[in-house]
Amino acid sequence: MVAWRTHGTHQRGTKIHPGNGVGKGGDDTLFATRTGVVDYRESRGRRYATVTAAQV
Repeated sequence: MVAWRTHGTHQRGTKIHPGNGVGKGGDDTLFATRTGVVDYRESRGRRYATVTAAQV
Protein backbone atom coordinates (compact mmCIF):
# COMPACT_ATOMS: atom_id res chain seq x y z
CA MET A 1 0.00 0.00 0.00
CA VAL A 2 1.30 3.43 -0.83
CA ALA A 3 0.18 7.01 -0.35
CA TRP A 4 0.98 7.92 -3.94
CA ARG A 5 0.14 11.57 -3.35
CA THR A 6 3.65 12.05 -1.96
CA HIS A 7 5.28 10.20 -4.87
CA GLY A 8 3.20 10.60 -8.03
CA THR A 9 4.56 10.49 -11.56
CA HIS A 10 6.06 13.53 -13.27
CA GLN A 11 5.97 13.45 -17.03
CA ARG A 12 6.15 15.70 -20.09
CA GLY A 13 3.08 15.08 -22.20
CA THR A 14 0.63 12.27 -21.50
CA LYS A 15 2.65 9.05 -21.68
CA ILE A 16 0.66 7.48 -18.86
CA HIS A 17 -3.04 8.35 -18.63
CA PRO A 18 -5.01 8.66 -15.38
CA GLY A 19 -7.35 5.79 -14.52
CA ASN A 20 -9.64 5.25 -11.52
CA GLY A 21 -8.35 6.95 -8.37
CA VAL A 22 -5.78 9.04 -10.25
CA GLY A 23 -5.90 12.75 -11.09
CA LYS A 24 -3.87 14.78 -13.59
CA GLY A 25 -2.37 18.20 -12.86
CA GLY A 26 -1.96 21.08 -15.30
CA ASP A 27 1.63 20.05 -16.01
CA ASP A 28 0.54 16.40 -16.71
CA THR A 29 1.70 15.20 -13.27
CA LEU A 30 -0.32 12.21 -12.10
CA PHE A 31 -1.38 12.00 -8.45
CA ALA A 32 -3.51 9.67 -6.36
CA THR A 33 -6.92 10.86 -5.22
CA ARG A 34 -7.07 8.09 -2.58
CA THR A 35 -4.69 5.87 -0.65
CA GLY A 36 -4.24 2.38 -2.04
CA VAL A 37 -2.24 0.17 -4.36
CA VAL A 38 -0.89 1.65 -7.61
CA ASP A 39 -1.35 -0.49 -10.70
CA TYR A 40 -0.29 0.17 -14.29
CA ARG A 41 -2.18 -1.42 -17.18
CA GLU A 42 -2.38 -1.10 -20.93
CA SER A 43 -5.60 -0.81 -22.91
CA ARG A 44 -6.03 0.02 -26.60
CA GLY A 45 -2.38 0.97 -26.92
CA ARG A 46 -2.44 3.41 -23.97
CA ARG A 47 -0.86 2.99 -20.54
CA TYR A 48 -3.02 3.81 -17.52
CA ALA A 49 -2.23 4.26 -13.83
CA THR A 50 -4.98 3.28 -11.38
CA VAL A 51 -5.19 3.26 -7.59
CA THR A 52 -7.18 0.47 -5.96
CA ALA A 53 -8.38 1.24 -2.44
CA ALA A 54 -6.63 -0.95 0.12
CA GLN A 55 -8.70 -3.38 2.16
CA VAL A 56 -8.09 -3.16 5.89
